[in-house]
Amino acid sequence: MDDTPYTVAELETLVRRLDPAKLCFERAASDFDEEALTEFARLLITSTDPRRRLANVEYLLLLMHQAMTVDRAAFLQKVFLPWVGLQQRTFRHRRRIGREFARLPAMDAYSDEDAEHIAQHIYRPLVAEILDPYLTLLVASYEFASGEFVDIQTTNLSSGERNKVEFLEARIRNDGGPVDLLSGYDPIVRNALSHPGSDGLIFEPGAIVFRDVKRQAPPRVTVRRWTHDELHRRVLQLLEFLISVDAAVNVFGFDCTPLMSDDLETIAVMITVALTATQRAEVRSRHEAVLERIRTDDTQSIEVRRETLARLFFRECGLREMPCTSVGFILDRKALLITAPPPPAAENDDDLLGPVSTLIRYAVISQAVYGTMFDLFVVVSPEDDPVGLSVALHRSDLEDYSAERAGLIDLLQEAKIEDRNGPMRIAIDAASLEAHEDQGLGMRFPRRGRPLSPP
Repeated sequence: MDDTPYTVAELETLVRRLDPAKLCFERAASDFDEEALTEFARLLITSTDPRRRLANVEYLLLLMHQAMTVDRAAFLQKVFLPWVGLQQRTFRHRRRIGREFARLPAMDAYSDEDAEHIAQHIYRPLVAEILDPYLTLLVASYEFASGEFVDIQTTNLSSGERNKVEFLEARIRNDGGPVDLLSGYDPIVRNALSHPGSDGLIFEPGAIVFRDVKRQAPPRVTVRRWTHDELHRRVLQLLEFLISVDAAVNVFGFDCTPLMSDDLETIAVMITVALTATQRAEVRSRHEAVLERIRTDDTQSIEVRRETLARLFFRECGLREMPCTSVGFILDRKALLITAPPPPAAENDDDLLGPVSTLIRYAVISQAVYGTMFDLFVVVSPEDDPVGLSVALHRSDLEDYSAERAGLIDLLQEAKIEDRNGPMRIAIDAASLEAHEDQGLGMRFPRRGRPLSPP
């Protein structure tokens, strides 16, 4: 940490360079309203080390924009937005660490109790639970720029934080960047805190001895001795890196919003993997309000309203490359009838899963468009289709799916599925499915009785 006193001129320069409008590559200053400027300024300028904040943020933004020049849409869809989803999954860790910070005022600053708490309940989880996924964004950006990127999960989980730190430090030495970017991290301290056992930690007055003990005969011990002041400084440096990433990600996301909004596939990735369940609910609520005005517009006849909604339904299907033949109404049953192209013939349950899932997608979209105007949503193949596959779902089940209270697996069980030979069911081995999902990495999808996290 540079302890050189700040001059007024330097502070003014730092504030000017941390102006969020000046950090954007894509958007103009006029795109920022007063509220956005205030929030970005708070995130960018509030720092115990403004020099480091500026160096970190400028480096991070340049790294992401350089990677994005390779392929804009692919970087957003495969790196940036999936990483935001990955960051969201650290929500519970961040919340718990925040509670540990909140306990500090009750302790005497720089006391033995204070140092022990910071080492074990703040520094250790910051490194073990937060630093590693944050490093993933930087490593993934370098990999994407060099053509070595596979996917965000591979980058995130194929190496630990020590390997990622060594990779990044090597790239910074070769390509440029803040040499003290990761100075808050020490692998010896991290290992000592993760596996303290009987001899890993020694608490002395005014200092902690961290001992990374390699289990062998005889044991090999690597030592770090930190004073309480050094411990505080390292935590601040670690926090400075993490907050710098948060700040840069927020600026980059705002800067690239027009790019994301212009591409349906990118929008879908953003909604599915980058937004929290609460944010997705807010998006659905805004869309629902617009559609409800059409459904309840008393200045138009019910026939005109249905026709308007049908055009919207066909448009939504077209955007998803889902051809649709016709939409009809069985008014005495409050049923919507959709005719979709015939799916390929299925020889067994596995082959049947894809066609049925496709028909369910039509029902999901139609319920989102028509809302409560119909209670039953039926999707059928054309009359001349020899298979004659059809799927029927009740509005309440489709509403649960849209609200993320149920998943596709639930709809497959709750749908009434028929072909020309009569009713059928898709058999699902619940135990095998659960085991498969437990093994899966990344985002988990909704199921009845299983809330999503983060909220």
